[in-house]
Amino acid sequence: MASFMLSLIDIRCLQLEEETLELQGEIDILKTRYLSSDHIFTEAKDLYTRWPTLPREEKRKVVEFWLRKSLLVQMKSR
Repeated sequence: MASFMLSLIDIRCLQLEEETLELQGEIDILKTRYLSSDHIFTEAKDLYTRWPTLPREEKRKVVEFWLRKSLLVQMKSR
């Protein structure tokens, strides 16, 4: 009976180790997303700060880029 209980404990330990690895993977994904969103925010803030001094052609490129991106997202969602 004792060896049976030990076996159940071993099985549960393995299950917990597996769950721990899965959770660590999820944490890593969330960290990456957070860092990416932080980088995007920093870039947007920089663009906002520089916008008044950007040449007209640069402003046009920025607007065209985001317009194309928006249209692609809309087309994919249909």
